[in-house]
Amino acid sequence: MPVIKQHYVPRELLRNFSCDAEKKRINMFYLTDNKEIENVDLYNQACEKYYYGEDQRLETAYSILEGNFASALRKLINGHTDLTNEEDAAVRVFMVFQLNRTPEAVKRTNSFMSETMKEILRSATTLEKSIKEHIDDFYVTLTQPHDYLFGISLDIAYTVSDLKMSLLENPDETFIIGKSPVFVLNPFLYELKYDGGLMGIGSKGAVILMPISPRYTVILYDSLVYNCKKTNGKIIPSNTDIQKINYCQF
Repeated sequence: MPVIKQHYVPRELLRNFSCDAEKKRINMFYLTDNKEIENVDLYNQACEKYYYGEDQRLETAYSILEGNFASALRKLINGHTDLTNEEDAAVRVFMVFQLNRTPEAVKRTNSFMSETMKEILRSATTLEKSIKEHIDDFYVTLTQPHDYLFGISLDIAYTVSDLKMSLLENPDETFIIGKSPVFVLNPFLYELKYDGGLMGIGSKGAVILMPISPRYTVILYDSLVYNCKKTNGKIIPSNTDIQKINYCQF
Protein backbone atom coordinates (compact mmCIF):
# COMPACT_ATOMS: atom_id res chain seq x y z
CA MET A 1 0.00 0.00 0.00
CA PRO A 2 1.23 3.53 -0.72
CA VAL A 3 2.50 5.60 2.18
CA ILE A 4 0.37 8.73 2.38
CA LYS A 5 1.84 10.44 5.44
CA GLN A 6 5.48 10.82 4.50
CA HIS A 7 7.87 11.94 7.24
CA TYR A 8 10.77 14.31 6.80
CA VAL A 9 11.97 13.59 10.34
CA PRO A 10 11.82 9.81 10.90
CA ARG A 11 9.71 8.45 13.71
CA GLU A 12 12.76 6.42 14.79
CA LEU A 13 14.32 9.72 15.88
CA LEU A 14 11.18 11.30 17.32
CA ARG A 15 10.40 8.25 19.46
CA ASN A 16 13.54 8.87 21.50
CA PHE A 17 12.02 12.19 22.62
CA SER A 18 8.62 10.73 23.47
CA CYS A 19 6.82 11.47 26.72
CA ASP A 20 5.13 8.09 27.27
CA ALA A 21 6.32 4.55 27.93
CA GLU A 22 4.90 3.26 24.63
CA LYS A 23 6.81 5.96 22.71
CA LYS A 24 3.75 7.03 20.79
CA ARG A 25 3.26 10.54 22.26
CA ILE A 26 5.43 13.64 22.33
CA ASN A 27 5.37 17.14 23.79
CA MET A 28 5.46 19.92 21.21
CA PHE A 29 6.26 23.63 21.24
CA TYR A 30 4.92 25.75 18.38
CA LEU A 31 7.08 28.80 17.79
CA THR A 32 4.49 30.55 15.60
CA ASP A 33 1.91 30.46 18.40
CA ASN A 34 4.43 30.56 21.26
CA LYS A 35 2.50 27.69 22.78
CA GLU A 36 3.33 24.30 24.25
CA ILE A 37 1.07 21.36 23.48
CA GLU A 38 1.60 18.26 25.56
CA ASN A 39 1.02 14.59 24.83
CA VAL A 40 0.27 14.72 21.08
CA ASP A 41 0.31 11.83 18.63
CA LEU A 42 3.90 11.31 17.52
CA TYR A 43 2.90 9.66 14.23
CA ASN A 44 1.37 12.88 12.89
CA GLN A 45 4.43 15.07 13.50
CA ALA A 46 7.03 16.20 10.93
CA CYS A 47 5.11 14.76 7.99
CA GLU A 48 2.95 15.86 5.10
CA LYS A 49 0.59 14.11 2.74
CA TYR A 50 2.66 12.76 -0.17
CA TYR A 51 5.55 15.00 0.88
CA TYR A 52 7.95 13.30 -1.57
CA GLY A 53 5.29 12.50 -4.18
CA GLU A 54 2.69 9.85 -4.86
CA ASP A 55 5.01 7.55 -6.82
CA GLN A 56 6.75 6.40 -3.59
CA ARG A 57 10.24 6.47 -5.16
CA LEU A 58 11.85 8.80 -2.64
CA GLU A 59 9.71 7.53 0.23
CA THR A 60 11.12 4.05 -0.45
CA ALA A 61 14.68 5.36 -0.79
CA TYR A 62 14.50 7.22 2.53
CA SER A 63 13.01 4.13 4.19
CA ILE A 64 16.08 2.16 3.11
CA LEU A 65 18.40 4.86 4.51
CA GLU A 66 16.49 4.84 7.79
CA GLY A 67 16.68 1.05 7.96
CA ASN A 68 20.45 1.14 7.47
CA PHE A 69 20.70 3.78 10.20
CA ALA A 70 18.51 1.92 12.71
CA SER A 71 21.18 -0.51 13.97
CA ALA A 72 23.64 2.29 14.70
CA LEU A 73 20.93 4.42 16.32
CA ARG A 74 20.11 1.66 18.80
CA LYS A 75 23.75 1.60 19.90
CA LEU A 76 24.18 5.36 20.02
CA ILE A 77 21.11 6.11 22.15
CA ASN A 78 22.57 3.72 24.72
CA GLY A 79 25.87 5.58 24.71
CA HIS A 80 27.80 2.99 22.70
CA THR A 81 30.16 4.35 20.05
CA ASP A 82 31.71 1.03 18.98
CA LEU A 83 30.05 1.03 15.56
CA THR A 84 30.94 -1.30 12.72
CA ASN A 85 32.28 0.28 9.53
CA GLU A 86 28.87 -0.22 7.93
CA GLU A 87 27.06 1.40 10.86
CA ASP A 88 29.51 4.30 10.92
CA ALA A 89 28.93 4.94 7.22
CA ALA A 90 25.16 4.64 7.65
CA VAL A 91 25.14 7.38 10.32
CA ARG A 92 27.15 9.77 8.14
CA VAL A 93 25.03 9.15 5.06
CA PHE A 94 21.81 9.49 7.06
CA MET A 95 22.90 12.85 8.49
CA VAL A 96 23.70 14.28 5.06
CA PHE A 97 20.36 13.19 3.61
CA GLN A 98 18.47 14.33 6.72
CA LEU A 99 20.02 17.77 6.36
CA ASN A 100 18.50 18.08 2.88
CA ARG A 101 15.04 16.54 3.20
CA THR A 102 13.13 19.00 5.39
CA PRO A 103 10.82 21.89 4.37
CA GLU A 104 13.51 24.25 5.66
CA ALA A 105 16.00 22.68 3.23
CA VAL A 106 13.58 23.27 0.34
CA LYS A 107 13.07 26.88 1.44
CA ARG A 108 16.82 27.40 1.78
CA THR A 109 17.48 25.95 -1.68
CA ASN A 110 14.76 28.03 -3.36
CA SER A 111 16.17 31.15 -1.71
CA PHE A 112 19.70 30.33 -2.89
CA MET A 113 18.45 29.69 -6.42
CA SER A 114 16.53 32.97 -6.40
CA GLU A 115 19.48 35.04 -5.22
CA THR A 116 21.77 33.40 -7.77
CA MET A 117 19.33 34.13 -10.58
CA LYS A 118 18.98 37.75 -9.47
CA GLU A 119 22.76 38.22 -9.55
CA ILE A 120 22.89 36.74 -13.05
CA LEU A 121 20.14 39.07 -14.23
CA ARG A 122 21.77 42.12 -12.65
CA SER A 123 25.02 41.43 -14.48
CA ALA A 124 23.34 40.84 -17.84
CA THR A 125 24.30 43.69 -20.19
CA THR A 126 21.58 42.98 -22.75
CA LEU A 127 18.67 42.95 -20.33
CA GLU A 128 16.13 45.71 -20.81
CA LYS A 129 16.06 48.40 -18.14
CA SER A 130 12.35 47.85 -17.52
CA ILE A 131 13.08 44.24 -16.58
CA LYS A 132 16.08 45.08 -14.39
CA GLU A 133 13.88 47.40 -12.36
CA HIS A 134 11.82 44.39 -11.28
CA ILE A 135 14.60 41.88 -10.59
CA ASP A 136 13.87 41.88 -6.87
CA ASP A 137 10.36 40.65 -7.66
CA PHE A 138 11.70 37.41 -9.16
CA TYR A 139 11.57 34.23 -7.10
CA VAL A 140 12.68 30.78 -8.22
CA THR A 141 10.78 27.72 -7.02
CA LEU A 142 11.95 24.20 -7.84
CA THR A 143 9.12 22.08 -9.25
CA GLN A 144 10.65 18.85 -7.89
CA PRO A 145 12.79 20.01 -4.96
CA HIS A 146 13.05 16.62 -3.26
CA ASP A 147 14.44 14.93 -6.36
CA TYR A 148 17.00 17.73 -6.67
CA LEU A 149 18.00 17.63 -2.99
CA PHE A 150 18.23 13.84 -3.00
CA GLY A 151 20.65 14.11 -5.93
CA ILE A 152 22.67 16.78 -4.15
CA SER A 153 22.93 14.55 -1.08
CA LEU A 154 24.19 11.69 -3.22
CA ASP A 155 26.86 13.96 -4.69
CA ILE A 156 28.14 15.37 -1.39
CA ALA A 157 27.75 12.46 1.05
CA TYR A 158 31.41 11.48 0.64
CA THR A 159 32.59 14.85 1.98
CA VAL A 160 31.85 13.88 5.60
CA SER A 161 33.84 10.64 5.48
CA ASP A 162 36.96 12.26 6.97
CA LEU A 163 35.18 13.94 9.89
CA LYS A 164 35.54 12.55 13.40
CA MET A 165 32.36 11.08 14.87
CA SER A 166 31.51 11.20 18.56
CA LEU A 167 28.66 11.69 21.01
CA LEU A 168 27.88 14.75 23.08
CA GLU A 169 26.54 13.55 26.42
CA ASN A 170 24.09 15.68 28.36
CA PRO A 171 23.71 14.17 31.87
CA ASP A 172 20.67 16.37 32.55
CA GLU A 173 18.93 14.93 29.47
CA THR A 174 17.72 18.26 28.15
CA PHE A 175 18.57 18.03 24.45
CA ILE A 176 15.56 18.80 22.27
CA ILE A 177 14.76 18.03 18.64
CA GLY A 178 13.24 20.29 16.00
CA LYS A 179 11.80 19.93 12.51
CA SER A 180 15.29 20.36 11.01
CA PRO A 181 17.31 18.21 13.41
CA VAL A 182 20.63 18.16 11.51
CA PHE A 183 22.45 21.48 11.44
CA VAL A 184 25.89 22.73 10.45
CA LEU A 185 28.16 25.13 12.32
CA ASN A 186 31.65 26.38 11.57
CA PRO A 187 33.19 28.16 14.57
CA PHE A 188 36.60 28.10 12.84
CA LEU A 189 35.51 30.12 9.79
CA TYR A 190 33.23 32.27 11.96
CA GLU A 191 36.18 33.33 14.12
CA LEU A 192 38.13 34.15 10.94
CA LYS A 193 35.23 36.41 9.90
CA TYR A 194 34.92 34.39 6.70
CA ASP A 195 32.68 36.29 4.28
CA GLY A 196 31.36 33.17 2.52
CA GLY A 197 28.79 30.61 3.61
CA LEU A 198 29.28 28.77 6.89
CA MET A 199 27.06 25.77 6.10
CA GLY A 200 29.31 23.90 3.70
CA ILE A 201 29.72 20.39 5.09
CA GLY A 202 32.98 19.95 3.18
CA SER A 203 34.54 23.18 4.45
CA LYS A 204 37.48 23.26 6.82
CA GLY A 205 36.19 23.53 10.39
CA ALA A 206 32.75 22.07 9.67
CA VAL A 207 30.75 20.74 12.62
CA ILE A 208 27.56 18.74 11.98
CA LEU A 209 25.21 17.88 14.83
CA MET A 210 22.04 15.83 15.26
CA PRO A 211 20.27 15.16 18.57
CA ILE A 212 19.19 11.52 18.89
CA SER A 213 17.80 11.58 22.45
CA PRO A 214 17.53 14.01 25.38
CA ARG A 215 20.86 12.62 26.56
CA TYR A 216 22.89 12.33 23.35
CA THR A 217 23.70 14.33 20.24
CA VAL A 218 25.79 12.91 17.41
CA ILE A 219 28.62 15.19 16.32
CA LEU A 220 30.81 15.08 13.21
CA TYR A 221 33.73 17.48 13.43
CA ASP A 222 37.01 18.36 11.76
CA SER A 223 39.61 16.83 14.08
CA LEU A 224 42.39 18.76 12.30
CA VAL A 225 40.84 21.98 13.61
CA TYR A 226 39.19 21.03 16.91
CA ASN A 227 40.63 19.08 19.83
CA CYS A 228 37.71 17.75 21.87
CA LYS A 229 38.36 16.38 25.34
CA LYS A 230 36.48 13.14 26.00
CA THR A 231 35.26 11.38 29.12
CA ASN A 232 34.61 7.65 28.70
CA GLY A 233 34.74 8.13 24.95
CA LYS A 234 32.16 10.94 24.90
CA ILE A 235 32.30 14.74 24.88
CA ILE A 236 30.62 16.51 27.82
CA PRO A 237 29.44 19.95 26.66
CA SER A 238 29.06 22.87 29.02
CA ASN A 239 25.62 24.12 29.99
CA THR A 240 26.20 27.09 27.69
CA ASP A 241 26.97 24.81 24.76
CA ILE A 242 23.85 22.74 25.48
CA GLN A 243 21.75 25.90 25.41
CA LYS A 244 23.30 26.90 22.08
CA ILE A 245 22.67 23.46 20.59
CA ASN A 246 19.03 23.62 21.69
CA TYR A 247 18.77 27.16 20.31
CA CYS A 248 19.85 25.81 16.92
CA GLN A 249 16.95 23.36 17.07
CA PHE A 250 14.60 26.30 17.61
